[in-house]
Amino acid sequence: MGEKALKAPDFDIHGKPYKKGIMFALILVATFAGMLMQTSLGTAVPTLMKSFDIDLSTAQQATTWFLLANGIMIPLSAFLATRVSTKWLHVVSYALLFIGILITALTPAHSSSWLLFIFGRILAAIAVGIMMPLMQIVILEMFPGEKRAVAMGLSGLVVGMSPAIGPTLSGWILEKNHTI
Repeated sequence: MGEKALKAPDFDIHGKPYKKGIMFALILVATFAGMLMQTSLGTAVPTLMKSFDIDLSTAQQATTWFLLANGIMIPLSAFLATRVSTKWLHVVSYALLFIGILITALTPAHSSSWLLFIFGRILAAIAVGIMMPLMQIVILEMFPGEKRAVAMGLSGLVVGMSPAIGPTLSGWILEKNHTI
């Protein structure tokens, strides 16, 4: 029998089995999506100004409010982690991220809907502010010491690559939509 067949299933703290690889991949993908939300907007500021008919300082609020909400939630996530189960923090943060991305993507481009766009960004920022520190906690709990370095390295890759990919991806999407 191979090593996989002899490996015991993974169990959570309540004794329930779970798929570690799927859970880890979900955490990395959600964190990557959240980090893209954080870094991709800088390239889109001129497009936001034109689409929403706003000035530069108003368009910059999309980034400012995101970073403010994110900065508040990161230290607050430590408090939340002591009061709410990790499972529910993940569920809530993924739901907030999804709703925030959806609101941001579907907001009609009118100056009257600018606050709705900002609201979507704030929801996404709250989610990212919870997910980032929580990711580290989950990795430390999920992986044994000898496998932790690889898991932390992969999470570091996600966190490190998304700021590099975000503006480039945003510019590419805007360019594609502009030429159509």
